[in-house]
Amino acid sequence: MERVSFVVAMIGILILFLWGCSNEEQYIAVQQLTGLEEEYEEFREIKDLEQVRKINEIVSELNWDVVVENMERPADYRFSFQYHEANIETKAPYYSLWLNLEQDTVELVLDRDNSYVSLNKKESKDLLDVLVGRESVELKKVKESLKVAEDELLWLNEMVVRDETKIGTKAINMFFHHVSEGIKDSIIAISPGIDSGPAIRSLFYDGEDEITYVYDNTRDHLSTEVDRSIYVYYCGKDVDYQYDIHGQFRRFMVTNCVGEDGGEKSDHHIFTENLK
Repeated sequence: MERVSFVVAMIGILILFLWGCSNEEQYIAVQQLTGLEEEYEEFREIKDLEQVRKINEIVSELNWDVVVENMERPADYRFSFQYHEANIETKAPYYSLWLNLEQDTVELVLDRDNSYVSLNKKESKDLLDVLVGRESVELKKVKESLKVAEDELLWLNEMVVRDETKIGTKAINMFFHHVSEGIKDSIIAISPGIDSGPAIRSLFYDGEDEITYVYDNTRDHLSTEVDRSIYVYYCGKDVDYQYDIHGQFRRFMVTNCVGEDGGEKSDHHIFTENLK
């Protein structure tokens, strides 16, 4: 009896060892849609052992019990588990991933048998944080909100809140009221440039404890090329105000913001109200 128990224990240890080795040999290759129909480009490679294991566990525990023929649009991302060893020849199946930006969830289809699954919010967040990164998801939300070409943004000023307008002030106050009530909301504020393109400030409130602030000055041609970029910050729920020395303008500020790269907390101006 003791001999049998010893053999069973050794087999268990061997299985765990082999499983660990197979994970160490693997990495995850992620591709993103280029904007062209069904064409993808390399996005990132995930080689961290713990992250590979985490994604493996997530997809393995999902209920793949539905088969689909076709989705309405191409997937936003695709990913697969690949082997580091060049002598291992195998065609890894692709997982196609669709973002549902309104519900903060994702859908997956496994190309091997067209099996489908819809993930809940927690599963979606855990998957995206590793595969894509929060910044990429937030930038996609901005693009979905705008839905216009760059040369149409000045026309868009009349439809999206802009600095120093009464309707803009009402909208920004309503946004922060929703934040105080724990109601999920989003808003885009545009500061028109005099001799350059507009700066776009997008706010996304998750209905809980965080406001995501995205600042886009890529159309500001007076800024240096190095400074033109899209910045993502994660801020607290409190709004602060700054006044000019004459009391003619009030600036709305998001506070306790931390960038993607961490660092010290900071406050950011997102809207100007004309008090005159």
